[in-house]
Formats: sequence, C-alpha cells, structure tokens
Amino acid sequence: MDGVICHTNPYHAQAFTRFFEKRNLFPTEQEYFQHMYGKNNGYILSHFLGRKIEGQELLDLEFEKESLFREIYQHHVDPIAGFLDFFHGLKQGGGENRNSDLCAFC
Repeated sequence: MDGVICHTNPYHAQAFTRFFEKRNLFPTEQEYFQHMYGKNNGYILSHFLGRKIEGQELLDLEFEKESLFREIYQHHVDPIAGFLDFFHGLKQGGGENRNSDLCAFC
C-alpha cells in the first residue's frame, strides 16, 4: 500500500539519492520523474546502474535501498487523511458493515 495509504515518493527519492550517491551517480529530478516514480526497483536499478539487475543482486540492492528508505521514513509516517479512522472502524465493525464502510470511504 506504499504510496496509497501514505505519500512516500519524496522519501523513496531521498533513499535512492543516498543509494546512488554511494555509487557516484546523481540523477536529476527529471530522471526520477521519468524512471523512478511508479516503477519497480528492478526497473529503477537496472536503468540507473546501466545494466540488467536481477536475482540475488537485485534482492541485495533492494534490501540496501529499502533499509535506507525505512531509516529516512520512520519519523515521517503520516497516513492519508481519514485512513486511520476508516481502519479502526473496520476493526470495530466486525464485518457486518464492511462493504458499506468501504464504499463510504471510497
């Protein structure tokens, strides 16, 4: 639900910036817009590193980048307005009105 429940793009960009700086790469905001936002890590890493990244290397690099993201984002978690009330309402509602609660939220 990353990017749906919380607006995380700026924090992913910060994590990728740190990740790429370690590798002497300095993508611009325009490059991020074209090749990061809305893309998966496999595509992003392959594009910016200039070669196909897959298998264990992809897993290792994803772990490194996602660790940076978690470090950066941990103090900024802020779900979209109304989400927590909706979520707690679902938990308290038990299930009888789940569909109507869901429709009301949408």
